[in-house]
Amino acid sequence: MDRPAEASAASTIPDSDACVAHLKASLALERLRTLAIQRLEHDERLRQSIEEAVLHSRAFTTFSGEHSNRHLIGSLQAELGADLSREALRALWRVLTEAEGGMSSQIDDAIRAALCQLHAQELQPHPNAAKKVD
Repeated sequence: MDRPAEASAASTIPDSDACVAHLKASLALERLRTLAIQRLEHDERLRQSIEEAVLHSRAFTTFSGEHSNRHLIGSLQAELGADLSREALRALWRVLTEAEGGMSSQIDDAIRAALCQLHAQELQPHPNAAKKVD
C-alpha cells in the first residue's frame, strides 16, 4: 500500500465550501431539504400549533365576509407571522435532531459520503500531471 510521496503530501482534507458544493452538485442537499419539508408537513405538533394560533387570532375571530380572503391572510400574517416562524423553526430543529426518526444520521451520512468522494478525487492522478519516465 505504498503511495507516492507527492500524492500523500498533496492530499488535504476538503474544506467546508468544497463539501457543500459537492452536496449541492450531487443533489444530496436538495434531497435532505425535501425530506425535511415533507416531515414538517406531517408534523402534527406543528399543525396543531398553527391551527390553534389561527383559530384564536384576533384577525380570524373578527373576520367578516365584507373583506376578502386576501385581507384575512394578510392580517393573519401580520399578527402571527413571527410567532409561527419561531414555532416552525423549533419543529424543524426537532425534525433534524430527534434521536429516533430525526435526520441527523442522514445528514452525517451525506457529509461523510461527500468527503470520501472529494478525498478519492484528490488521490486520483491528475491527467495533466507530468508522467515519470523510467
